[in-house]
Amino acid sequence: MLFREDGFELFTALVEEVGDDTAKTLKKGIICDALVLRECFLSARHSITFHGQGTEANHLKQAGHLCFWMSKLKPLDLTTGAGEFAAELITGRTTFLGTKSVTLKPSMAQAMKHSDKITVVFPINEYCGLLIGHTMAIKGLGLLSRQSAEAGDHIKAKHIDADIKYHTARYMRTAHRIVKSLRTNNYSARSAATMFEWAYERPAFSDEA
Repeated sequence: MLFREDGFELFTALVEEVGDDTAKTLKKGIICDALVLRECFLSARHSITFHGQGTEANHLKQAGHLCFWMSKLKPLDLTTGAGEFAAELITGRTTFLGTKSVTLKPSMAQAMKHSDKITVVFPINEYCGLLIGHTMAIKGLGLLSRQSAEAGDHIKAKHIDADIKYHTARYMRTAHRIVKSLRTNNYSARSAATMFEWAYERPAFSDEA
């Protein structure tokens, strides 16, 4: 759960993980405005209280709210050159992404990297916001799988592992359409949270499915 005392640090680490992966795939640097990124986190922490549950919202709702505010406030931008990187560093507000050694995963970014106008047309905030939400969902399922295995419920763990494969494959098939929708259509934080719960909460291969 991200909305706790060390939540912003965990969120920042997740943004860096996703940002580095995307920057390597695009072969472009990504600049992150740290002040706007913090505003994304604080806005999500506030808007998630609108669900009115009286308890901390689950990680899928959190993923939806963070995805929405990343898309709305747009803390990320693609760099056009080293000069821009140097100028941005002077402000003390930004972090350069794409410097870590990471294992690349196939993604919509891979398919779109041929664009000559990628610094203008690529929906970097919507793409990374959705990927952050997906990563949170998959990590949550992975935790449930490990807990089930440790408790001796290996059948449940096997089903959850199958869910992870299913949801990952579906994300790869549909991400480009969802990103386009986030860029061109009107969403609310609550509708984004509902979208993530609908997509990930019900196990794809459970005994009840």
